[in-house]
Amino acid sequence: AGDGGGRGQALSEWRRNGAGGQILADLGLGKLRVLGTPRKQIGLAGFGLEVVEYVEPG
Repeated sequence: AGDGGGRGQALSEWRRNGAGGQILADLGLGKLRVLGTPRKQIGLAGFGLEVVEYVEPG
């Protein structure tokens, strides 16, 4: 059994992506190129956003 820490972290990430997702959608963005390493993005599809590419920094 886990200690629940992972769930709290996932909820925090969902909230952060939710606020950012609303802003990006309001700006009229839909397809995103993300600067950074690939990772699962939670909840962006609900705002009509799609990550189409990850660009490695450097």
